[in-house]
Amino acid sequence: MQTRRAVVIAVTTGLITLLLLAGTVYAVLYKPAYKAQSGQGRMYLEFLKEHSDPEWHTMWEQLWDLSEYVEVPRSALKDIADDKDAATKIIEHIVSYGFWVDDTGTHGQYEFIVDGSTITITGIKYFKNSTKMKAELEIALLKAYNQVYVQGSPKSTVRNINKLLFNNTKYGEKSSMEGQTIYSVLLDNEAVCGGFARTFNTLALMSGIDTHITVGYLITQDGPIRHAWNNYFIDGVEYVTDTTANRTSGNINKLVNKEKSQANYLRTYLDPELHADGVGLKGGQVE
Repeated sequence: MQTRRAVVIAVTTGLITLLLLAGTVYAVLYKPAYKAQSGQGRMYLEFLKEHSDPEWHTMWEQLWDLSEYVEVPRSALKDIADDKDAATKIIEHIVSYGFWVDDTGTHGQYEFIVDGSTITITGIKYFKNSTKMKAELEIALLKAYNQVYVQGSPKSTVRNINKLLFNNTKYGEKSSMEGQTIYSVLLDNEAVCGGFARTFNTLALMSGIDTHITVGYLITQDGPIRHAWNNYFIDGVEYVTDTTANRTSGNINKLVNKEKSQANYLRTYLDPELHADGVGLKGGQVE
């Protein structure tokens, strides 16, 4: 009898172990991975192209290949009449998501040429270790994505993104590009609102969430300050998350997954405007 009982216990334990192992293997092997990771060192480039209009693809490829100039069809900025303003917008695109571009804190290094249908931006510089930076970022980004993505649950994914930024990034500008890029967040672990918002935007877009960066002014005790946060749509409802405010307040749930209509939005945020066009990435529409 004792032998039979021991056999039953051993078999049951073995089955439970196999089930647990199978679950682990399923989670690792069958969790939907970001589809652009097959780019063999070009995952981030493929992400930028996937979430921008075709007119911007050549620019991203030229930047990725460390070209000293980039070319953008004038039609990509047809809503901007002045050539200088259009060129400035292109430069904003570059420095917003081209974390390996050495902007040196000023746009004075750039020049532009308009030749009929094309705007060419020259004077582009790169960090000396830009190739290494791109490789490091892709590893860190894929790791972050696998930590935050929850299949079929956008709200859980957003909470995970917020938690990742809250736990791993402090507020400050003593990092590459003064804390404004995704590299500042994932590698330097220090960023300001631009870096927080761009990282949220990237991870949310990778996870299939219709999101965008919004810029405006945050109302504080000292008055309004220039700020960036994220708006996004889930099942047709617009939500707001401010990962920077969560981090600086020390309250991880200060503003996360709040419906825009219930977030004291107009009392807290002034002059919000869609910034997706300002970074060359597609986003939803803001009223």
